[in-house]
Amino acid sequence: MRVISGKYKGRILSEPHGHKTHPMSEKMRGAIFNALGDIEGLDVLDAYAGTGAVGIEALSRGARKVVAVEVDFDAFTVLKKNAESIIDKNLEIHRANIASYLENIADASFDIVILDPPYDAIVSTQIYKCIDVLKKSGILVFSMPEIADFKFDNLETLKERSYAGGKLVFYKKLI
Repeated sequence: MRVISGKYKGRILSEPHGHKTHPMSEKMRGAIFNALGDIEGLDVLDAYAGTGAVGIEALSRGARKVVAVEVDFDAFTVLKKNAESIIDKNLEIHRANIASYLENIADASFDIVILDPPYDAIVSTQIYKCIDVLKKSGILVFSMPEIADFKFDNLETLKERSYAGGKLVFYKKLI
């Protein structure tokens, strides 16, 4: 797995062993950032960060700050190793349940929230916590199973793209 573009382009990232964590493919990561366009100076939340590849890609492409949150011990160990390999002061990593983490930080707000939860363990209360910290007009990118369909009252669906059993849905926060 490698960083696709930006200042860390070509950097090789570690991956976890086994099948418990499924890192997002380069194709899907590329699709996210191609769709988002210029993210220079924006704050990004990488919820369910796994290896940290999505957050590191965001930093590589100019995000001002990335907060990566992962609860799984093995995935967090890999995330920590990848964060140490780039040594970027604008990357914060936290081992925590995403909802608990967001409940315990004051005044959190992000321009972009990227969600890639385990497909067999999508918890709506955690998703709503992530929506709460999204700035008005901010973008939520949700990686989900292709058969899933989530609608949110305060989000407008911008686009959907399918990728080998999964899909990316882009939402814009209205209020």
